[in-house]
Amino acid sequence: MRSAVFILSLAMMGPARAEPPVTLDLAGLVALVSEPWRNGPTFEADLAEMLPGLVISTDTLPGGPRDPFAWVRDGHFASVPGVVPIGANVICSRYGLATRDHFAERELTDPETFRLFSLYQVEHDEATAWPEGAVARMSCHITWDDSRALTILPEDVVAEILAQSFAEISDTKPPGQAAFYGAEGYRLTATGGISDTVRVLDRSVVVLTLRHQSVRVRSFLMNGGL
Repeated sequence: MRSAVFILSLAMMGPARAEPPVTLDLAGLVALVSEPWRNGPTFEADLAEMLPGLVISTDTLPGGPRDPFAWVRDGHFASVPGVVPIGANVICSRYGLATRDHFAERELTDPETFRLFSLYQVEHDEATAWPEGAVARMSCHITWDDSRALTILPEDVVAEILAQSFAEISDTKPPGQAAFYGAEGYRLTATGGISDTVRVLDRSVVVLTLRHQSVRVRSFLMNGGL
């Protein structure tokens, strides 16, 4: 009898209410990456305030050449217990001239070089995009595929946010890929961010496809941050 009453009580209560999904603070992320002079610990502290439930799995120097600018923070955030084990993946990193030269001198077929290249999330154009006088590159890359954990960022909202920090917003979605991107899918590339004697806010790319959403923001540290 007691069991029946307990079951009836649960039925009347209905399903447990889940926490609402997190909305990524895109403007805050852009602002954080626009300060490439930050060291790993201070960057991580502010990142943790921005990304709920941030868990860092890699927070040490990644090895490779001696590089005073090098650090990596690799982890995840916005998990929903019992529903979404990993809400979103995040990897933020900074590396300097020593590591850049290391990549230029070695082939990616070398296992150690490939490991570092992947850990730093190096983009294909970084060698040519590197500004004259820059001593380091900083980047953050966030990806997710479950809207129960993170809300989807629609194109118009993203364009409005990026326009606050970048001079040019371009639709860079490749033509003829409707099946991959879907009706609401997009690829926006923002360029022309703040540029002064200490930093260049170089680019942000935000992508929504049928399968997942991703955000990249990149900056360069100029003249040692002086």
